Amino acid sequence: MISGFYGVLPGATTRPEERPNEHELAARNGHHWNDDFQRLVNQHGWNSFVYLTFEPVSFEKLGEAEQKLYDDAVNAGLPVLNKRRPSDNAHSVGYTLSEETKRLQSHAKKGKRYAAKRWALLSPDGALHETIGLKEFCRKHGLEASCVSRVARGLRPVHKGWRKAAGDPKR
Repeated sequence: MISGFYGVLPGATTRPEERPNEHELAARNGHHWNDDFQRLVNQHGWNSFVYLTFEPVSFEKLGEAEQKLYDDAVNAGLPVLNKRRPSDNAHSVGYTLSEETKRLQSHAKKGKRYAAKRWALLSPDGALHETIGLKEFCRKHGLEASCVSRVARGLRPVHKGWRKAAGDPKR
């Protein structure tokens, strides 16, 4: 073992510029998510540690690269600070939700004061329409939600004849 060597915290990131700062900020403030690492920082100070980066890998190979770091540290007989082995697959940062999950989340937001927004719009024939959330409303009336949102927020005067209603709907 290397003299004064405390351990390895292998990991992979999609944000190499930000990650060292996140580790440092958490550790210096006593709130690092890895208890073993936090204990060592408390004992030896932040300046006793070195943050090393390696070559970038594609997102599809991120889990494999993290696993290799872990395996190399274990095979070298180094103390590994990870509480568990990393997953074979990296967390999909840009993952999409299933239609069922989207539907359930949308339903959960309906009627909640700060989740789904209330909108008041005037149709082309002058009728007042109030709704909670825009997606279903726009689908029903053949409108683009992003355009209607801009109209309702006063950033656009009209969309397919629909205008912002005078006054602010109750929130």
